[in-house]
Amino acid sequence: MKTMLKHFFSHPSIWLYIFILMALLIYTSSIYGNVLITYWWIMFIPIVLAPFFEWFVHKYILHLKIGKFKEVDVSIFGDVKPGDSIDFEKSRYKVLSIENGLAKIGFGMATKLPEFIRNGMYILHYGHHENPNNIKLIFAPITFSVGLFVSMFLTAYLITFRLDIALLYTSAVVAYYIYYEWVHLGHHVAEYNPLTNWSNNLKKAHLLHHYRNENLWWGITNSLGDYILGTYKKHEEAPQSESTMDINL
Repeated sequence: MKTMLKHFFSHPSIWLYIFILMALLIYTSSIYGNVLITYWWIMFIPIVLAPFFEWFVHKYILHLKIGKFKEVDVSIFGDVKPGDSIDFEKSRYKVLSIENGLAKIGFGMATKLPEFIRNGMYILHYGHHENPNNIKLIFAPITFSVGLFVSMFLTAYLITFRLDIALLYTSAVVAYYIYYEWVHLGHHVAEYNPLTNWSNNLKKAHLLHHYRNENLWWGITNSLGDYILGTYKKHEEAPQSESTMDINL
C-alpha cells in the first residue's frame, strides 16, 4: 500500500484532479445551494456508465491503429526506391521518400498525421503497452483527461441545458476518474495486493489484456462491459497474441 500511495500522490495529475474536483464542488454548492442534496443520484451516473464507456474508449480510441512512420538509414534495406514495400520490425512499410541517406517509411494514417499526434498516441497508450510497468505511462496525459472532463461537461449541459447539473455531473466524472487512475495503477504495481476477490479478478484480467491478448479484457474498473459484450474469456480460452506490446501493428 505504501508503494501505491507513493506512486499515486507523486504524480502531478492526481493533485490537479483533486483541485478540479474540490473547485467544482465548492463552486456548485456555493452558487446553487442544495443541488448536491437534491440531485445526489447524478453522482452515481459515472458508476453505471463506466463499464461500457471504458470498454468503448479503450477499444476504439486508445487502441486505434494509426500505422507508423519512421526515418531510418536507407542502407539497411539495400537497393530500394520510393514506392517500394519492405518488411521492417514485423510490419509492412512503404518507402515514401529517400533523402540524404535517410528513408522515410510508413503505413496507415501515420504517414499523413503530424508528429505531435503520432507522439501523442504513443504517450496516450501505445507506450503503456510497450512498457506496462513504466509508472509515468500508466497515468493518462493531463491534456487527454482534462479534455474528457470538458467533453462530459458539454454533453451534460447540451442534454439538460442546466449549468448546475452539468457542473455536478462533471464533479462525479472527475471523482470517478481519480478512482480509475488508482485502480489502473494498482493493476500494475506488483507489490499491491487487492483487498477483495473482485478487485483481484480485475487485476488478473487487466494483466491478461497486457500479456495474453490485447483484444480482450477491456475493462479497467469493472468487467461488466466485457461480460456483456463478449470480450471476457478464461485464460485458457484466449489465444496468445504476438502484438500485446505493440498494439499499433
